[in-house]
Amino acid sequence: MKDRANRKSHLVLNYLILAVTIQLLVTPMVPAQSGVTWVRGRIDWRGTPNYPAARVSVSIVPRAFKGNKSRTKLVYTGSNGMYDFHVAAGTYVLTVQWSDKDSKSYLIQVSGEPNLDIAPIVIP
Repeated sequence: MKDRANRKSHLVLNYLILAVTIQLLVTPMVPAQSGVTWVRGRIDWRGTPNYPAARVSVSIVPRAFKGNKSRTKLVYTGSNGMYDFHVAAGTYVLTVQWSDKDSKSYLIQVSGEPNLDIAPIVIP
């Protein structure tokens, strides 16, 4: 009886070792999912041709927290009109504000992919 129990425990141990080995072999093939997406885009002034809008305020906030300043991320465009954020997957409100009175908001969906490029936004 002891011999039979001993064989059974060895069999279970062998299956466990096999399962761990397979997991270790397969894991490096699976791409890492960090859950953070790099969202980037460009703001241009309207012109002939359009040209980069430097130092323009761009903010992003989860849709559910629109208006909540503590959840809002704010950046300013660089000299090339570019901005970027690192955010988790979800629905966001992206707001471009080019003067004290003038702004425009856009609803964007972040799927969790590593990168999301927003089409250039042209402001007056």
